[in-house]
Amino acid sequence: MKKMVKRVAVGVALAGASVGAFAQASGATINDAGIVASITGVTSNVVDVGGAVLAVVAVVFGFRLLKGFIGR
Repeated sequence: MKKMVKRVAVGVALAGASVGAFAQASGATINDAGIVASITGVTSNVVDVGGAVLAVVAVVFGFRLLKGFIGR
């Protein structure tokens, strides 16, 4: 069991070193202005859909609560 844990730890360390070396060697930068603008444009739609879902859940909860009070 200890051998396997050591092998896994060594494998994770080597994978991390490989990723670090690749990231350092690529040297390319990513222009994220378009991505940020796209996310900013979608944010209001996500908030609207989330608000609508919460409103539906509140209405369903209210109906169930009233149904429980009435006893039907």
